[in-house]
Amino acid sequence: RNGIFHRDIKPENILIKGDNTIKLADLGSCKGIYSKHPFTEYISTRWYRAPECLLTDGYYNFKMDIWGVGCVFFEMLALLPLFPGDDEIDQVNKIHRVLGSPSEELFNKLLNKSVRNDIVYEKQCGTGIKSMLPNVSNECVDVIQRMLTYDPDKRITAKQALNHAYFKDLYEQEQKKMMSLNDSISFVKGVGVDDSMYMNKKMIKRDSNGMNVYHQHNKKDTVLLPNI
Repeated sequence: RNGIFHRDIKPENILIKGDNTIKLADLGSCKGIYSKHPFTEYISTRWYRAPECLLTDGYYNFKMDIWGVGCVFFEMLALLPLFPGDDEIDQVNKIHRVLGSPSEELFNKLLNKSVRNDIVYEKQCGTGIKSMLPNVSNECVDVIQRMLTYDPDKRITAKQALNHAYFKDLYEQEQKKMMSLNDSISFVKGVGVDDSMYMNKKMIKRDSNGMNVYHQHNKKDTVLLPNI
């Protein structure tokens, strides 16, 4: 949304506040999504590095962050890293052992953007995410698998991930909050003249642009309203 991607998603860079707010730390590696390739080749912590970062010489995009989130998501559930490679070649092999190797066409498509010749394609059938997370829901496994899609062009986006069935309950809670807020706004707009004067004194202040700002009781949230 802000036109940048992080490039170093890992547990150490994800901060959680007491009110369940999540923030990303260490923004020193951020890159603009419209920057020209190739990017820095050795980026991101190895265990959370996407295949396109491992197999190409800097030809990757914001989808690498989605891969990193998928790795962190798994680690939060399993309490162990998903792809703890010892070096770049071992990292690729560990990815293939779990997810299975991609098609030879896709593998060569990525490798053709690199000068390295020390990685050889081998067909493998992966163990799968489900076998490593036997006690989670099918929806949970599915969203992780979509985040860890080998082909970055087919990997799920952040918006698509948030709309996934796994997050349905959270999405519905957010919708209820918005509906409740809209009801409060409708109430303020619909009060009578006498009540309106009271509301203006107690709950509504004008900002520098002459807009009314509605302050909810016991909350820090404010909502700009048209003048009433």
